[in-house]
Amino acid sequence: MNWISVKDHLPTKNIENCLVTIDCFGVSRYMKTVSYAKDLSKVDKWDFPAKDYKNVGGFYDYNSEFGYYEVSNILAWCEVKPYDGD
Repeated sequence: MNWISVKDHLPTKNIENCLVTIDCFGVSRYMKTVSYAKDLSKVDKWDFPAKDYKNVGGFYDYNSEFGYYEVSNILAWCEVKPYDGD
């Protein structure tokens, strides 16, 4: 697993499971699993309306109360592969 800084580059394809490191107000950092879409408007037409998000890539997650939301302040990411064992 290799970490990639968002300053170097973002994913070039849609990724369902990304492990990301997030800066928390410059005080601390934490890790979270999120998704990445090259076009956020294709994720959900209500939470990412085409007028604002068409052809806009970004990391996102889902909350059962509020719906989809964009995840910001990401420092680095890596694609997580499913466990393929017993």
